[in-house]
Amino acid sequence: MQTPRWLHWLSVLSIVVGVGSGVFGGVLLALADGETWRIALGALLLVGAVAMVVGGAILLRESKRLSYR
Repeated sequence: MQTPRWLHWLSVLSIVVGVGSGVFGGVLLALADGETWRIALGALLLVGAVAMVVGGAILLRESKRLSYR
């Protein structure tokens, strides 16, 4: 069964956006200087980034697995 091409690109986009979000969250944490809102936002962005990268990787693996069937 051939998987839709958009599924592959959706997973790649999820990984790229997740990495970008993680970098931005890390920069916010590094520049937090004790400000609670920057610490909270940076931590939230890092957690979201991990979820997006892991979800994108799973989606990419499954789309490749389905294309080999």
